Amino acid sequence: MLRAPWCGLSLADIAALCESDWRRTVYELMHDPVSRERLTPDGQSRLQRLCLQLASILPLAGKLSLRDRVEGAWQALGGPSALTDGRDLALAQQFFATLDAYDEGGNIAEAWRLHERLADRIDQSVGQQVRVHLLTIFKAKGLEYDTVILPGLDGTTRQDDKGILAWHEVFDSDGNTRYLMAPVEAAGENGDAIHDLIRRFAGEQASFEQDRLLYVAATRAKRNLHLFFELRRNKDGDVQSPRKGSLLSRLWPVIADQYTAFDAPSGTAETREGWVQPKIRRLPLDFQLCPAPVRVSDAALAGVPAEVPEPVFDWAGSDAMRIGRVVHRCLQYIADYQTYDWCDREAISAMLQEEGTGNENLAQAAEKVCEALRMTQTDERGRWLLTAHEGAVCEYPVTVCRNGVSRGLVLDRSFLDADGSRWIIDYKTSTHEGGDLAGFIESEEARYREQLESYRDALQIIEPGRQIRVALYFPLLQVFREVSTPAG
Repeated sequence: MLRAPWCGLSLADIAALCESDWRRTVYELMHDPVSRERLTPDGQSRLQRLCLQLASILPLAGKLSLRDRVEGAWQALGGPSALTDGRDLALAQQFFATLDAYDEGGNIAEAWRLHERLADRIDQSVGQQVRVHLLTIFKAKGLEYDTVILPGLDGTTRQDDKGILAWHEVFDSDGNTRYLMAPVEAAGENGDAIHDLIRRFAGEQASFEQDRLLYVAATRAKRNLHLFFELRRNKDGDVQSPRKGSLLSRLWPVIADQYTAFDAPSGTAETREGWVQPKIRRLPLDFQLCPAPVRVSDAALAGVPAEVPEPVFDWAGSDAMRIGRVVHRCLQYIADYQTYDWCDREAISAMLQEEGTGNENLAQAAEKVCEALRMTQTDERGRWLLTAHEGAVCEYPVTVCRNGVSRGLVLDRSFLDADGSRWIIDYKTSTHEGGDLAGFIESEEARYREQLESYRDALQIIEPGRQIRVALYFPLLQVFREVSTPAG
């Protein structure tokens, strides 16, 4: 999390620096011209930057706490940019808090015991839900997870025995269904050509199904995908191709070249008992820190307009918020993968449970989501919204800074139409009981006009000169309403 290689030196350069003179400290070796000559040109450039940053921090001993000095150096070297998610940042803050807790006059007595104290104080589970789902690939269809682990890709299933009768469905020139059939050959006879052809067709279909399963499994991962398999060697020590019928055999033409390191002799720096040493993430040599944000003056704050109220789902209680979020996720999935007839109730129920829907309301909530999807899929305007368009995005995050105040927005759906206009669509899963539907839509239009104006203004900055049109879409009502907004 906090180790030095991301700020500069590679492992080889660190080893070269430390091996030059074991009687001197690392800090002394960093400033020794002879020791620097042992490094690569890249390492020398990175070391110079590291020395400059430390030179500005070390003189502050006695003026700042140990935490402030260490955290300041970490930030100056780009440490936050090397983190991958919020959990890493939370762990880093726990580390700095531990330094602060054991700080004694700007130092730590018995610093050699720091790793033990860190183990006692840092909560490794911070920021993560301790939840693991064990699912088949079929069960995982339609779901998404931060991390997906696929074990045993080199395994195979039991091959089907030859049946007494084999058949394959074909279509004739008129589109009529026909069947190609052949009995199994009798014992002692040569193989039947038609029977073998049918089995070959079945094998090809099975391969296509494996490709589909791999696609479904790999696309469940939002951040990390881990593939586990075993590679075997032949008598000559060469890596064998995976067994036919395994999922790995379908991947092998694509990933085989990446496993040349597996052939390296044991004991090298790159491998250990077949394990490929992962690379440590390092920032590029020309990395620059982001400039500090401009301070917002009191005068600027005085002119900040009132915040646009966040939209709420007030039509059916807390479950409405969960239903609304799941409908948004499902519509995004349909638009991204162009699966217009998709409505997997089991996956929808799982998403609702993840949102916090209780078992007593789960069936009713799932039916509401399915109804919203069916209404959208059977509505001409709804299908148009989900169709693949140029420049189409779903759940698109935009940050707008106005009068020194930044605000995050999320656009449900946006795309370019045939005339080149940019559409911004905001889904509303509201329902309406009784009459005067037109009056209800007008009230919703007035309610969300200011929010839609913010969306329009944000994209107008990104695409100046383009016509921006905004609209509300109500899946459960099959109502599409373009909203007129004054010029931004």
